[in-house]
Amino acid sequence: MKLKNLLILTAAALCLGLAAYWTTLQKKQARVPSEGRMGALLLPKLADPDVLNGIEKIVVDNGLSTVTVAKADGFWVSPAKDDYPANFDRIREFLQGLSELKIGQTVTANAETMKRMGLLPAAAAEPNDGEVQGLLVTLWNGAGQPVESLRIGKEHRRNAPMEAEGMMTMGAPMGFADGRYVAVDGKGYLVTETFADLPREALGWLDQTLLNVDPAEIVQLSVSNRQNGLIQLARRGAESVFSVEGLQDDEQTQTGPVAELTALFSRLSFIDVLGEPAPGEGPGFDKATTITARTKDGEIYTLQIGDRPEGSPDRYARVVVSLDADSIAKSTNTVSEADAASLQKEVDRYNEKLSKWTYVIPSYRINGLLDGREKFVAKKASPDPAPAAPAP
Repeated sequence: MKLKNLLILTAAALCLGLAAYWTTLQKKQARVPSEGRMGALLLPKLADPDVLNGIEKIVVDNGLSTVTVAKADGFWVSPAKDDYPANFDRIREFLQGLSELKIGQTVTANAETMKRMGLLPAAAAEPNDGEVQGLLVTLWNGAGQPVESLRIGKEHRRNAPMEAEGMMTMGAPMGFADGRYVAVDGKGYLVTETFADLPREALGWLDQTLLNVDPAEIVQLSVSNRQNGLIQLARRGAESVFSVEGLQDDEQTQTGPVAELTALFSRLSFIDVLGEPAPGEGPGFDKATTITARTKDGEIYTLQIGDRPEGSPDRYARVVVSLDADSIAKSTNTVSEADAASLQKEVDRYNEKLSKWTYVIPSYRINGLLDGREKFVAKKASPDPAPAAPAP
């Protein structure tokens, strides 16, 4: 082959190689969405871990009121609830979700479209039957600077199969939610996150669980107040069922109320929390009903039931946890110093979280338990009389 031809072929091969490289590079760049395009991060600043971890306040504004959770001394709290500890897991998941939120579709952001998508400021929006709409979520850093803001509008709904065929759903919302319209810096987008669990009230950002004691671990119960005195219950017999102390021969323990009492300590949540009752109101703990549960490990959970908040059927309550050292010492099971220290640490953790506060608990959880001994004790059924002897 002549040298001239060889040079021509080499040059052609080089051009083809460069062309292939350029095409591949363009395809790779196309796979990385630029800001504002489908697949791009909606809030790109939060992709920086330092920025994300530096968020110290979340404000949700519905146009009429705001809900705030913020860090105080390194812990997330609710300022509206006297700095009661917030639910850290909920906050972490919410912030992490925002940092990973991607644009599904860009939508035209004129005034009519924004209104239709529910992205107007909530105060200017029309009533929407309670649907999350027009909420403005703003994230702030520790320097008091806004980091990102997101306005949340209406759900995007996809038709269910029967609706696609023209069948109605008896007035229920059509289809199912598969995303939500949002706006950032005045631009509208559709994302796959529905924000169905976004709390719009201060309580929604709290862990409302007060007590969650395993019923199988409870061995003693008591209820006492000025009016009805003291009622004590303990597990008895091979089946280890609760029995009221001091039963007469013709009396028996009511199992239903005992189950309610045990469940009170295993599934108790509050519906409000406050550092101090409202002015002019008293919690009434000086004449409270005291309900206690003692566990196998010697933990004692004390629940004080006070008065009703004004205009409410519910009850003020306080919770204190203590450790019965004598019970541990007398236990047939050997308790090491490490185990005892671990129990004390758990008790201290409970009290640190619970004992500073006055709670409001729903009346239906405790009203039936304040009726006195007759609630837990019933007369035994009289035996059937012996059949009469047949006449001679």
